[in-house]
Amino acid sequence: MEAPLEIVICTEKGSLENTSKLLVSTLRKFGGALKDLPIISYQPRKGFPISQSTKKFFEQNKVEHRGIELNTDFVDYPLANKPLACAYHEQNSNAEQILFLDSDVLILNEPTQFLELGDADVMLRTVGFKNIGSSGPNDKTHYYWQNLYELFGVKAQRMVTSLNDQQEILEYYNTGHILSKRSTGLFSQWAENFRKACADGVEPPESHFYLEQSIFGATVSQLELEVKLFGTSYNYPVHFLKNRKSLSTHSNYISNFDDIVSLHYHKVFEQAEGEEIMRNVFSTSPKGLEICEMLKSHGVSPANKGILNKLLKAFGKP
Repeated sequence: MEAPLEIVICTEKGSLENTSKLLVSTLRKFGGALKDLPIISYQPRKGFPISQSTKKFFEQNKVEHRGIELNTDFVDYPLANKPLACAYHEQNSNAEQILFLDSDVLILNEPTQFLELGDADVMLRTVGFKNIGSSGPNDKTHYYWQNLYELFGVKAQRMVTSLNDQQEILEYYNTGHILSKRSTGLFSQWAENFRKACADGVEPPESHFYLEQSIFGATVSQLELEVKLFGTSYNYPVHFLKNRKSLSTHSNYISNFDDIVSLHYHKVFEQAEGEEIMRNVFSTSPKGLEICEMLKSHGVSPANKGILNKLLKAFGKP
């Protein structure tokens, strides 16, 4: 019997264990009617086994962890774990839909849109900033997308608008939230295209970091999938919490922290700059203070341990 939806995450030894546990904790705590959605965690590289304490946490929180060596050819590029793990799961699952989530995500409210794909093939959010995206033939980065499109046989050059800087660019999506019907074969095609681009030596300008994400965008174009966009409160960029005054008039700005459904925080809580968010945003909300407690208990914010202790003590929390 097919399950309606399964969540896929990647978890490997080190800081990723902490962020995965935090993601799981927030979904199980704040996910409402969807708090018990099945979660499958993959460790795709050999030599990065998770700890016994993480295994125990996963067992207690009904997370199935699979240590399967899927990433053998790109071990120095951990972001390759995404397409490879998602493709494997797509090919070995009976779920109707698969949702991939980056581990550095907080679920703050019931994520009802996870079950609202409807007739669309995939639900996504566009990238926050244009970066290596292309606005067209006159863009200095266009040659890269042209190379991808030729390699993958992309016929339809479709445009989207980047979330933060509002630039019209060729299809380019954030891969921190990917909700797809398994029948589309999207994840398998993404992995195939990733291998093909690497074998052909097609690399993005400026930074190798954007490789898997740009290939994903080109894959969506190749398959000509019907895309539905997540609402503003999903995959909400932490950038909007760091710059609240300057972004307060932005069309995608959310003034009330408690209205955010899922927050994509990247590495901000591992860095000193996370103090601003904890002090000025999280401390203004009971839920924010609960998140602070979770950050502390899961060890996600070592650079901000001092401010966490002060905030929690100020509000009578141990």
